[in-house]
Amino acid sequence: MPQSIAVGDFNRDGSPDLVTANYLDDDNVSVLLGAGDGTFGPAVNWAVGHNPISVAVGDFNLDGKPDVAVANFGTQNVSILLGIGDGTFNAAVGYSVGGFPRAVAVGDFNLDGKPDVAVANYVPDIVSVLLGAGDGTFGAAVNYAVGHWPYSVAVADFNLDGKPDLAVANNGSQYVSVLLGVGDGTFNAAVNYTVGTDPSSVAVGDFNLDGKPDLAVTNYIPDIVSVLLGVGDGTFGAAVNYAVGHYPTSVTVGDFNLDGKPDLAVANGNNNNVSVLLGDGNGVFAAAVNYAVGGNPVSVAVADFNLDCAPDLATANFSGNNVSILLNTPPASSVSSVNPDSGNQGQTLSSVVITGNYLSCATAVSFGSGITVNSFTINSASQITASITIAGNATLGDRDVSVTAPGGTGTLPDGFLVLRSNQTGPAHPVSPTMPGQLNQAQMSVQYLSVNSQQTAAGQPVTILTNVVNTGDVAGSLNVVLKINGQAEQTRMISTGPQATQPVKFTVTRAEPGNYSVDIGGQKSNFTVLDTNNGTSTASTVVGFIAALIIGLLATIVVLLFRRRAY
Repeated sequence: MPQSIAVGDFNRDGSPDLVTANYLDDDNVSVLLGAGDGTFGPAVNWAVGHNPISVAVGDFNLDGKPDVAVANFGTQNVSILLGIGDGTFNAAVGYSVGGFPRAVAVGDFNLDGKPDVAVANYVPDIVSVLLGAGDGTFGAAVNYAVGHWPYSVAVADFNLDGKPDLAVANNGSQYVSVLLGVGDGTFNAAVNYTVGTDPSSVAVGDFNLDGKPDLAVTNYIPDIVSVLLGVGDGTFGAAVNYAVGHYPTSVTVGDFNLDGKPDLAVANGNNNNVSVLLGDGNGVFAAAVNYAVGGNPVSVAVADFNLDCAPDLATANFSGNNVSILLNTPPASSVSSVNPDSGNQGQTLSSVVITGNYLSCATAVSFGSGITVNSFTINSASQITASITIAGNATLGDRDVSVTAPGGTGTLPDGFLVLRSNQTGPAHPVSPTMPGQLNQAQMSVQYLSVNSQQTAAGQPVTILTNVVNTGDVAGSLNVVLKINGQAEQTRMISTGPQATQPVKFTVTRAEPGNYSVDIGGQKSNFTVLDTNNGTSTASTVVGFIAALIIGLLATIVVLLFRRRAY
């Protein structure tokens, strides 16, 4: 029944492998070799002491081949299995400790370059330190008092003096003990910090990104994980608690959403699941999201089991007598800016900074056609530095900048501008009105036409013009239509290089008169007729003619009567 799980590359093939300590009657550890795709071969077992309860990995004989240390609760010792490098191990060698060992961790406590081990002993409330000789053997245990029932131990430099320190979760004392290392393999007296009830596991991470190690501690009661932010001098702030599943037994740290901020994973022994709490980089964590695993998970470890750059999880399931693998789904990268964002034909830029999100797993960087990416360096989850060379005959204009990662490709459209070889251009994007922009976007208004020089009041008048770009890159121009010198309409018109974009305006006028039209210095005019006055004048003329005709007829009639009278 597996009680503890750890990760190492035991056959040195570049794919993470697993080792479990199998408690109760098994008295062995199981090694499962990873295939690199998230799957594992069958377990191969190696005999150790009685009731193995915790396992850790280190290179104890400095041969470049991972070895294994196992805390054996029932035989009160630690077993060391030296790795051969092909996934197999030599027979275990035991070293006595001061009591009933519950957990084991690895560190270089005397700064001699040789791995040492620290063992938390459930009884009699001590942590034992065994200094390594560098050949796979260890000196006698030296013991240090901690809290009641020490259950878990972690190693880090809490006071930033370059000397490894210890943190111990004490299951019977409701606090975590911190022992500052002297650097010669000895430790100062423990200082205790309150957490929840029945602390079961402790892990280290920089949760607020201040460069000072912090602590995360799981507590059986009341189903919480406590976070203590480190001050950097070996002391810690008050615990802040976050709810997780029932009976949390183990905690580990990883950047599961690849945002550069440490997150937590907690194995919940009585819920058959793992809680993941995403960190915000300020020491605060989001609510737990749970993922189902096997029966009674008691230990959790993190590694990239399918080699896609995203951290995955493995749990040791006590009642299930197996391990569960949770493969992570990495998010797609995104690109928000590029600096510098322009370069000349034939130029090599050795340090182009790409900023975005989820860049830590980038596998490729592209600046488009005519630009070679010589190399790139991932600086952080949000920044990449690339070296690029622009071909001497590269087409002028904008390029999309893309970063490809296992989760998907992020692209910044028109993120980089290629200029002429002898050109010094402004920062991208190019403003068409910026002075001194040689061979940039050259925007102007050419041609103006009014569809009807004369029209009736209230009728639409269509005005046509062209925006012409004679430059080598795309650009935009603010086009203003003026009627009688006053701005009537405004449009921002964009065109590609060496292109013409027709523009259409429509206006109406209710008042008769003559109107001038001006767009970018191109001028014309139109007239609106007074249709009401025109109708009145025509009626008057017709009436006058009619009256004249009537008068002439009357005169003729009179003359005829006079002639008849004579």
